[in-house]
Amino acid sequence: MEIACMSLTHHRQATTLCGKLLHLALRILALAAVAAIPFSGCATAMTPHDGRRDAIVKLAIAMRDTDYELETKNGKSGFDCSGLAHNVYAKTGVRIPQTAKEQYEKAIKISRYQLRQGDLVFFSISGQGGTYVGIYIGGNNFVHAPSPGTKIRLSSLGEPQWRETFLGGGSFL
Repeated sequence: MEIACMSLTHHRQATTLCGKLLHLALRILALAAVAAIPFSGCATAMTPHDGRRDAIVKLAIAMRDTDYELETKNGKSGFDCSGLAHNVYAKTGVRIPQTAKEQYEKAIKISRYQLRQGDLVFFSISGQGGTYVGIYIGGNNFVHAPSPGTKIRLSSLGEPQWRETFLGGGSFL
């Protein structure tokens, strides 16, 4: 472009044309820079599910200290691990399967590093695939219903029990 402008410098129209081309090139570069921001890690784009994710996390945290009860579906007495996930998701308008195995099979698989608040975390407690589930709340933590006789609690994915049995994350959002 510079060579073409230099050879036509004596013509007023050519100078005006070169100026317009330069202005257009600068606008294109500016637009490209703005479009690259979400991918550079400088900013994050909001998705329509972010509000739902926040609601899932708040509901899951609110369930802490509720009694565990095997295969409870109505939520009045307590929850097992999959019943907790099923109930919290249902309250935010998201239908997911009832059992941990079905939840694991149907969820979109994501790695530990792709987890977002409100995703599910799956574990293989008995060595048979996704047999245990919790709700990821961020900061490497999740809410879950551990076992009969206990209450729903918050745990870290970094704890040896969970780190060693972690299968992966799953998303229905």
